[in-house]
Amino acid sequence: MTRVVSLDDSRAFAALSGDFNPLHVDPIAARRLAFGGTVVHGIHTLLAALDDTLAGAATPQRLTSLKAVFTAPITTGTPFTTTTTKRDDNGTTLTVATATGPAQQVTFAFEPATGDDGAPLDARAWEPEAPREIAFDDATGGAVPLRLDRTLLQRLFPNVAARLAAQQVATILATTRIVGMECPGLHSVFADLALTFTRALRQAQDDGGRARDDGGDALTYTIARAQKRFRMITFALDGPGTSGQIGALFRAAPVAQPSFADVRARLALPLADVASNPVDVASNPVILSLSKGRRALVVGGSRGLGEVLAKVVAAGGGEVVVTYHRGRDDAQRVADEIAAGGGVAYVAHSDVETGETDLLDHVPQGWTPTDVYYFSTPRIALNRGPWNPALFAAFCRHYVDGFAALVEATERDFPSPSGAIRRYVYPSTVYVEETPPGLAEYAAAKAAGETLCRALAERRKTISVAVTRLPRLFTDQTGADDAANLPSAVEVLTALARGG
Repeated sequence: MTRVVSLDDSRAFAALSGDFNPLHVDPIAARRLAFGGTVVHGIHTLLAALDDTLAGAATPQRLTSLKAVFTAPITTGTPFTTTTTKRDDNGTTLTVATATGPAQQVTFAFEPATGDDGAPLDARAWEPEAPREIAFDDATGGAVPLRLDRTLLQRLFPNVAARLAAQQVATILATTRIVGMECPGLHSVFADLALTFTRALRQAQDDGGRARDDGGDALTYTIARAQKRFRMITFALDGPGTSGQIGALFRAAPVAQPSFADVRARLALPLADVASNPVDVASNPVILSLSKGRRALVVGGSRGLGEVLAKVVAAGGGEVVVTYHRGRDDAQRVADEIAAGGGVAYVAHSDVETGETDLLDHVPQGWTPTDVYYFSTPRIALNRGPWNPALFAAFCRHYVDGFAALVEATERDFPSPSGAIRRYVYPSTVYVEETPPGLAEYAAAKAAGETLCRALAERRKTISVAVTRLPRLFTDQTGADDAANLPSAVEVLTALARGG
């Protein structure tokens, strides 16, 4: 069966599970996280797979064991399918996959349900709240109360609601709250899960051994193993009729690019001398010679490399327009930082795939860009499976069609003065030359973009198009594992701004 989880579905699941991590429910915040956008909760996918399996069950069931390995994220709105394999030990393995390859493998065993369903559960949905943000060394254990809003469960997983023991469902849901909200919390990735269920579900009891109607029990978690080198932590679990473990990763926090003041300092001095030899960079001629008199349109300048380039041009005396697709607050932050440092910056909306923009509404009358930098990028999805035409087409819409439309619109809306040559800069990638596994569609689209750039420069005599194959730099999507070994983004983009 093929399923698609929408953003509304993920928000409903957050209320069911208590996991409101922005990675799953906030598209603006998630665009700066490791996967470039929102992804489906791993436990949401797991329960969806179990829901498909339970559609064929004639009677209520209870789990005896459950294991899951989350190998790749599923982007919100991406179709996924489940393949079922029966095992020799009477267990079942479910493989969840998208068009780009496997995403999750779930192994479980059921038996007919008998007897009590355990202590009464808190029936309330969870209210939205912010996840904890903690460092690896501050990781601790704790407990998550078991809750189960049966109305939400019925809406999302009707077969699970009808046929699986409620306390087991609540226990499974509690695992995603542990990882996404408690520890690691904000910067987390759910890696794997293993649960073993006893035959008799434990009831909450009073001092005399009698069952209490106090709203259920909790799933406790304690640190079993911490591997700082891999930012990996393993929790031991204990709950009503349940024991097991969770494996979770501490994800790198969003990359904070250099401040405008830091960029100016780096332009004025060799990098090694910045801290020990502060200078009056406001009047330093080395800086002002970089882009004095230039007017730069930085498409995708609200974050990442586009943000750094905008600061470099502004620090060099140029005026910049920072465009954004969804993150207006980020773009405004960059512009405000530049303005506070004495530079000139404007903010405008731009959707390169639709051509929609309000650029003319946000620049002074008569303002015309001398340079256009194309740093807009979609989420860089990996594909380790067969060649994916749809993924390649999605990249091409951005890196080929979007750039062609940008040039057309800019030349139409901002005619260059007679004899002037407008400079377009197309950042490509060294991956065109040597493509890492999983990035074939991405690299091929960038190569197609390079071909487009050559064609545009030949057909339009009033523009130049510079293609630069950038090395891997420190950004939200590349991560931070080897940041110390990567080139300085300021130095690389300063050369780009100078035309080197």
